[in-house]
Amino acid sequence: MKQINFLFLLVATISLIACGTKNTLQSDNTNQIFHKQSSKWTTTGDADWKLDNEVLTGTGVIGYAVTTNQYSNFILEAEFKPDAIVNSGIFIRCPEGVFNPTQCYEINIADNHENQDFRTGAIVTKEKPRAIINTADKWNKYKISAIGDHIQVWLNSTLVGEITDDTAAEGFIGLQLNGDGVIQFRNVMIKEK
Repeated sequence: MKQINFLFLLVATISLIACGTKNTLQSDNTNQIFHKQSSKWTTTGDADWKLDNEVLTGTGVIGYAVTTNQYSNFILEAEFKPDAIVNSGIFIRCPEGVFNPTQCYEINIADNHENQDFRTGAIVTKEKPRAIINTADKWNKYKISAIGDHIQVWLNSTLVGEITDDTAAEGFIGLQLNGDGVIQFRNVMIKEK
């Protein structure tokens, strides 16, 4: 009898956990972007962007994969794999067609940038990275929080940037390729706040 009661409680607990998880996920406003061909993003510039098995790869010269929606307050998470020579980055809160670190925010991906103040982890022109983390030829993860005028950046769970700045309150998100090299992105998730 004790075994039957234990099994009943175990099954009931598992059912409650499963229902709670399902409800949490349904009420969560996290969305994946740049993972399939859709009207939610487009490309601009001369870079060649290819999507294969939910990995977005940029090659060529200069160009962007850009959201068609604007975002203001959000947490963005993205995995990226740069080669050793690439200059890439994630632009947030950009005016339409403008990808300039003085008019929005550029979180850089460029381990070998000629100006190491702008290397991977930098919020370009606003803050140099607080930690030096080498990212070439492996998958890494950015977490970017943009809430009001407070911008925070984590690279592989290490806080590498934090600023209070009112340059831009809303705008488009762009994945960048700037020149030679190869950049890959996957699991780009955004949660609006």
